[in-house]
Amino acid sequence: MPIELVAKRKAEVSITKKLESFWLYFDFGAAAANGGFQVAKGYFATFLAEQGTPSDEKIEWTDTDFELRGGDGVGNLTIAHARLRARHVCESLTEFGRLHVFEFDDTSAANRPKWLDADTWTAPYNPGVIQKVNQCLFHTLDWGTAASAAPAPTAASPAPAALKPVLNRWAHWISAEQIAGNTQSVTAVLPFSGPTVFAYLLRSTTVDAEKKSMPVITLKTFYGQQDKSNTPWTHFHGDSTALTGEVKGYAMVAQGAFQSIPLSDLAEWYMPANATPGVEAWDADKVGRRLFQVVTGSLKVSNRARDLESFDDTPARPATVPHPSGNRPVEVVHLRGLNNPNPVF
Repeated sequence: MPIELVAKRKAEVSITKKLESFWLYFDFGAAAANGGFQVAKGYFATFLAEQGTPSDEKIEWTDTDFELRGGDGVGNLTIAHARLRARHVCESLTEFGRLHVFEFDDTSAANRPKWLDADTWTAPYNPGVIQKVNQCLFHTLDWGTAASAAPAPTAASPAPAALKPVLNRWAHWISAEQIAGNTQSVTAVLPFSGPTVFAYLLRSTTVDAEKKSMPVITLKTFYGQQDKSNTPWTHFHGDSTALTGEVKGYAMVAQGAFQSIPLSDLAEWYMPANATPGVEAWDADKVGRRLFQVVTGSLKVSNRARDLESFDDTPARPATVPHPSGNRPVEVVHLRGLNNPNPVF
């Protein structure tokens, strides 16, 4: 699924028409006392791989705004307020690769909803032919509700973009951890289709982010022919009602080489700026080195590791048919500290 990467300068510059690997990330928290939602650090990365003699470097250290143009039927993504922090180069006999790691400017809360504009991004995902057998489990995710609306205008943000909740989104893969009878963490892998979870959560913040509550998330599991579901699992309230725990987590988008992350490692990709018990502190330099390991393949546990690209590789009676585009992006959401008394499944 090649995408054109364009640097938004005074005069637009096409970096490449064959971008096949990009990555987006931010971590966040929701306060236990009132569900107050805050976005923390965010990153953007691209990996450009070429065969033969490498082309000239086109991304400049002063570039901050980009557009990813996916063409008809896919749409565009606009990246804003991203500062280039690291450039990694690798080469072999036949291939030359460049990894660029950007850090989003988080000095202004008003900028956060603009980190990613995915209004025109559709990239529809058809889950394919569902095998109507009782052994199949189907998952959907809602984030927000149909009644979700844009935050009230403020002097600093007079015309905020409308919120488009994520409703009935197909989920490729879901995992949940229970400790002492309570659900403590949930991770979901979803097709990166519009409206995206990543952009929706960014727009759920306001200039006064501490007073904006995390929208409701709902997970449903269907059995057999999608006509029988369990009790939907929900968390957050969409208001100032207290939560059962201090929630932390991240949202991530991965395409191409960045999909070489094993599913079993996704919980470890929570990368906050400040250390907490059991979690180290991360900055742009450490994130860049970790991404370099991913794109060079050193995080592959084995050829049989299930990762963000092979999540639906099922040898016998697959539940989904591989997407015809092959290299399709996915987004990941991870939540921890939930202390929710209800099981996901």
